[in-house]
Amino acid sequence: VWISSVAFFIGNGAVNKNNSLRTTAFNMSQQILTLYVTVFITGLIWGKEINTALLMETPYAGAFYLVVFIVLYFIINHIFVYIYTSPDRDGLRIHSWKDTLRWDGLSYLFTTPFGVVMAILYSLVGLGPMLLLVVPVLAVQLILRRYIRTELVNRELRAVYEINKALGDNPSLKEIPEILLSEMQRAINFHTGIVYLRTPEGRHYSCAGVLGPYSEQLEKDIITSGEGFFGWTIENGEPDIVFNSRIDPRVKSDQGLPQVFKSLMVIPLPGEIGPLGLVVIGEKKALSFSEGDLAVAVSLSGRVTVSLINEIQQERLEILKRRDPVTGLLNRKVFVLKGRQAFEKKADYDEKRVALALLDLDILGHINDGWGQEVGDAMIYRLGNFLGSLESELIFVGRFGDDEFSILFLEHDEEMAMEFLEKIRDDFARYQFSEDYPLLRIKFSIGLAVAPQDGKDFDQLLKGAGKALAKAKKNGRDQIVTMTALKGRLSGRSKWLT
Repeated sequence: VWISSVAFFIGNGAVNKNNSLRTTAFNMSQQILTLYVTVFITGLIWGKEINTALLMETPYAGAFYLVVFIVLYFIINHIFVYIYTSPDRDGLRIHSWKDTLRWDGLSYLFTTPFGVVMAILYSLVGLGPMLLLVVPVLAVQLILRRYIRTELVNRELRAVYEINKALGDNPSLKEIPEILLSEMQRAINFHTGIVYLRTPEGRHYSCAGVLGPYSEQLEKDIITSGEGFFGWTIENGEPDIVFNSRIDPRVKSDQGLPQVFKSLMVIPLPGEIGPLGLVVIGEKKALSFSEGDLAVAVSLSGRVTVSLINEIQQERLEILKRRDPVTGLLNRKVFVLKGRQAFEKKADYDEKRVALALLDLDILGHINDGWGQEVGDAMIYRLGNFLGSLESELIFVGRFGDDEFSILFLEHDEEMAMEFLEKIRDDFARYQFSEDYPLLRIKFSIGLAVAPQDGKDFDQLLKGAGKALAKAKKNGRDQIVTMTALKGRLSGRSKWLT
């Protein structure tokens, strides 16, 4: 045991120059304890020490004893490693158990023959010639060390290669975060990874991709800029590591991921105009990431940043072609196209009815003159934002003009559409638009036309809704008028026909 401890100390000091004296002494102590326990257990099993068994038995029996001893030593050593890095303690585990077992297995595989020869030489000629084999043992350890370093570097290079290869295929905005996390896990061991990207309004960052068991729980997660550690990191723009979220004052009071993962890496994604997003890597065990891991994560994240910027800009351009830039609603061209497509899908509207409503903000010009253009613009934004929240598979909302909005109802008859519109008017009648202007309310006139009685196609329906809207404004505004009223077919609800 003492000879083994001296050999281990010299070997670690000679080969592993990156380790401090304290680390080398600690590793030596672990190996001595492992060796002592292995000798003790084999002595109980065989009733004699390993040295005696090797000298007294035949060569084949001695080889068998030696193999059993090495296997037992391997198992006991990893039991001690597991105890040291158990979930209840803050251990260091940068590499996976699979890699650790494989690398240790290679180490034992290549050094065992030297151990057998050293045991035979010791039994035949003594200690002196046996010590000559220490040099090749150290050489093997050095080669294995270089091999492990090369393998880790190759993983990083492979991840870079795979990312570049995938980006060459012009992936979509949804696929890029998945590519990044998948290849990042090739080089770094982690439990869960999340990519957040900036939302169109700019202050929030929504989950754009998740890799890990908690994907369903995290796919709707949102980060707000400046709030909490993640929000602060986005504004700060510097990558960082949380080694233990339970004691780190920056995150220990934060809810969400810091309560699930003890180790966290956060990598901001810079954009051309402000932060683009944030990559968060989590591991349940404390001290699971190193500065080297952070450098790799930053490098891989940088590979996808340009592609993300390009895809986001392309997506925004596509949105601008279809959506109004102020309210985010469908623009007039796209809304009309959807309306015509709705009529093309089914010609028989006796079974499937369609309703079209046109809404016009009342006295917007007077509001702009009296309270300012900013107040009028804010009213348009508020109303558009509210109407947009009502969109569904059967309801489409668009901005039809400066102060005019449109709503297309699928599978709605006149009564269903009227109930919907009345609820909107009631909600806004109680809605306080601004604390600075407590008496100011958002009011609007509405014209409604329903197929098939008010039109057999979308253009006829649009013409009818326009006539009804003009009548509503002529009658004094802040009311709903239907084509039914204009044609004299009273629906039985007089408040619709003012």
